[in-house]
Amino acid sequence: MEKRFGGAVLDLTALINCMLWTLFGLPAVQPGSLLVLTINVAGIVIESCFILFFFVFSDKKTRQKLLLVVL
Repeated sequence: MEKRFGGAVLDLTALINCMLWTLFGLPAVQPGSLLVLTINVAGIVIESCFILFFFVFSDKKTRQKLLLVVL
């Protein structure tokens, strides 16, 4: 049970990481960094899917724990 929750925390961490790198890759912040922006947008989509799947297929108690971590 805790192993699955730990995996969700890792996915949340990866999602936040991709979001921050996406901000860094914006042309207004760093000109000429289209590759950084593209890769991290793909990472945001993938990690969002992982977190969505976790919420759909996890039990209620584990979902509540993850929501407490997020909030």
